Amino acid sequence: KQSNLQGYICVALRNITKKLKKGIEPHAKAMFQLYYRIFQNAGDQGAIHEDVLLAFGAAAAELQESFAPLAPEFMDFVCHALAMRSAPSVVVVAVGVIGDLCKALGKSFVQYSDTVVKILADDLRDADFPTKNKVYIISCFADIAQALGAAFGERYLGGVCQILDDYARNPPVDKDDDYAFDLLNEVWDALLEAYVGIIQGLADRPAGTPHPFTPYVEQLVLFIQHVWQEPSRKAIVTQGVVGVLGDVAANLGKPVTEQYLANQVIEGILIQGKNSPNEKIRMYAGWSMNVITKVMAS
Repeated sequence: KQSNLQGYICVALRNITKKLKKGIEPHAKAMFQLYYRIFQNAGDQGAIHEDVLLAFGAAAAELQESFAPLAPEFMDFVCHALAMRSAPSVVVVAVGVIGDLCKALGKSFVQYSDTVVKILADDLRDADFPTKNKVYIISCFADIAQALGAAFGERYLGGVCQILDDYARNPPVDKDDDYAFDLLNEVWDALLEAYVGIIQGLADRPAGTPHPFTPYVEQLVLFIQHVWQEPSRKAIVTQGVVGVLGDVAANLGKPVTEQYLANQVIEGILIQGKNSPNEKIRMYAGWSMNVITKVMAS
């Protein structure tokens, strides 16, 4: 009964937070201390952990930069939740909180990122951790890259791109699973989301210097070509494929576009996308075609 009541309190506070927005600031520390105590005393009750994390993430998202002075005191329990692989749903909620914290803290997130990225990588290496939950972790790299910018490239780019390439080449999906088709598409979609976030996140760099992602364009293009040959590809993945090509051209410039995108294979992908019955796919393919044309003409 007590755990149910605590869960209801967290839900109520989360709703109040969304209503008051930054008006919660005078009460934020007391709220976080309450969430921390509930989390510590929850034992193995995963539902309570989830309620606490959702309430915590909502508050951090509303406070934005005002959350920074409070973060050091409360990051431990978020990292603890990220490592609770015996409770996959708790990990997923904690990953969502990391996304909120990235948006709230921006480049200041770097003081916590070493610990967070290590835990996320450990989660992804755990063969017993469900693939359906791993896709959220893969997508989270986009949030971290966009928050950290150049620091992501300096600290994590090589290791993260290796993880993405491993998952692209050998997605941990059992073909005999009844949901294999859906799960494989979720992995592909998460990979594309991560690549786009990394490309965009590292775009701000000194004039005349190559984009840090340049050495990894080839692995992305090979992944795109592989996915395009798969008959089980869903529309959301097709949309991601044709869209990321425009991101590569727009952010990495003419030499990379000329080397990797100005060929018949990529042109064929975009033409098929432009002729798709799906409106969003047509829109993204048209945008990418226009971007590539402009970059090549520059």
